[in-house]
Amino acid sequence: MGRETVIKSYQVVTLRAQLSANEQNILTLLVLELKKQATNIREDIKRDYKSRNVPVPKDNEINISLEKIPTKFEFDLSELTEAMGVSSSALSRTLYDTTDKLINRKVIWSLPNKNWAKAPLVSYANYANGRLRIDLHEQTSSAILDETRGFSIVDLKLSMSLRGGYDKRILDMISRDKESFFETSFNSFQDMIGTTIKDYSRGLAGFRKVVLDEPLKRIFAASDGIWEPLDEKGKGYELEKEGRAVKKIIFKVKYTDPDALKETTDLFLSEQSTLDVDNPVKQPFEYTLPGMEDKIRTFTKMNDAVMMHLIAYEATAKNEGYKVPAEIVARIKMLRK
Repeated sequence: MGRETVIKSYQVVTLRAQLSANEQNILTLLVLELKKQATNIREDIKRDYKSRNVPVPKDNEINISLEKIPTKFEFDLSELTEAMGVSSSALSRTLYDTTDKLINRKVIWSLPNKNWAKAPLVSYANYANGRLRIDLHEQTSSAILDETRGFSIVDLKLSMSLRGGYDKRILDMISRDKESFFETSFNSFQDMIGTTIKDYSRGLAGFRKVVLDEPLKRIFAASDGIWEPLDEKGKGYELEKEGRAVKKIIFKVKYTDPDALKETTDLFLSEQSTLDVDNPVKQPFEYTLPGMEDKIRTFTKMNDAVMMHLIAYEATAKNEGYKVPAEIVARIKMLRK
């Protein structure tokens, strides 16, 4: 069974706002609950079609009218403490500070042909008796449900485990199309992330360290091999320049389906468990890390068998706390280009 995910529309992924990690946790809860209620509304509409003996439309063909779009949501104590990562005693203060920001936050979406739209994110918030009520602006709810311009399927557990605001935003971006690289103009990226080079005393170097390098490192580490860098420097992104000006950012990362990764790793470790671990002399060289490295040196292009070997090698190296030689790191990157 796959991991639990949250689907975020293009408007949510690209909204222009510097949202803290806690604000994004609340927004994720709102997206999940809104999608759930919208699904119930669509089911009611389909039942109505059936009762009238007329063809039932598909979910993506059912448009929920603006007046029917849910805007009021409630969350209980257990949901909130898990999402916010705080104790019940600290929850009220955390929610007070977070909703104070949200209720004063406006969101701006990029639209085709250099157009835009803006709306307040939250119109009302109340916490009482261990329950939080939040009201969204109707246009914000509508934008969250609008998937006509695409969407991101985000690993919910991974997203909630990340504690940095930039980490979460970047995960949303790279999750939009896992088969290709997410790229956008550098100005648009700064708008989406809510900060610019000018905000850092060291300029681009400071921006890259705080907004890109460190958040991507944390995403790679927390994902346990699901996300990994594909660029030559191993950072997970490249900046394209015209002269000294940065014009575009391209996130060069690779996504491995977690179920496929687990199956491959389990299979390899199961094969290893049949070896005589108490007598290394009897262990076939091909199952040792040096043996696997020798095989990696013979690979010239990527295919399914090569991919499985690389995943098994990386899983073994990680389990044994083994430092992969720079030569092998470079060869793996070359194969995955």
